Amino acid sequence: MFTLPPGLSEALKQADLIIDHGPEAVPAPERAKPQIANKLNWLDKQTSPDSSRKTSCEVGGWKLSKEIWLENSSVLDAYNIGSVKRISNRSIARYLIASVLLSFFEQRRAKENSAAPATLPEARASADSSRT
Repeated sequence: MFTLPPGLSEALKQADLIIDHGPEAVPAPERAKPQIANKLNWLDKQTSPDSSRKTSCEVGGWKLSKEIWLENSSVLDAYNIGSVKRISNRSIARYLIASVLLSFFEQRRAKENSAAPATLPEARASADSSRT
């Protein structure tokens, strides 16, 4: 159904550092900093330490199926208060910040890969076409 993106574990650790020590705790691309600040502002504005599943889905922009999957994958910290499932606001912010970090690192990796020289089959095909 869903798969954890490569590097998520490390990005979650970096997000924890950002939450604990501020946005400058981890080197991040300049374009990512406003998005990270937005997630930190959301976390600071919360009046309780947790949210409902519905709120978590609204804040994260995902559906209930992904919410439950994130809980079961231990990405989001979920617990019951009586019969109501609650999600730690810190874990919501941590995942959202990690997602921002991953998206910018993936963009950088894609740019680096597109700038790489042609592979051997591509180079050979190009050379063959120039001979004809």
